[in-house]
Amino acid sequence: PERQLRWPQRVEFALISGDDVTLVGGDLSAESVSIPLPAGLPVPEVILGGSDGVSYGRFALDSSGRQALLRNAHQLRAPLLRAVAWQTLLEELIAGGVAPAVLYLGGLAVGFGLAALADYLDGGFND
Repeated sequence: PERQLRWPQRVEFALISGDDVTLVGGDLSAESVSIPLPAGLPVPEVILGGSDGVSYGRFALDSSGRQALLRNAHQLRAPLLRAVAWQTLLEELIAGGVAPAVLYLGGLAVGFGLAALADYLDGGFND
């Protein structure tokens, strides 16, 4: 169940289209807020909330954004953005938006490689 908690905060969103990432921000101070987007921006594949690593909340993905993030989270160049992407996918798992096997096979196994992931889960990376 949703907890319906709200509080004012500054939030950043990453608009991700392929290799292009555009950051936009705004102040969340009401139930809903409109954040103007830069002109000429293509429709993003993923809108990733809390991309600054500081904003707090449940920033749910739509189904197409979830699928795009599962395919591409491991390819995001910025380490912080990559971490936020994996955290968002974990939140999707907890909320029931993505099945454990889908997160493992569609995301983690691809991003880290099956052998490296199995080694990590078995106790750490070997030299």
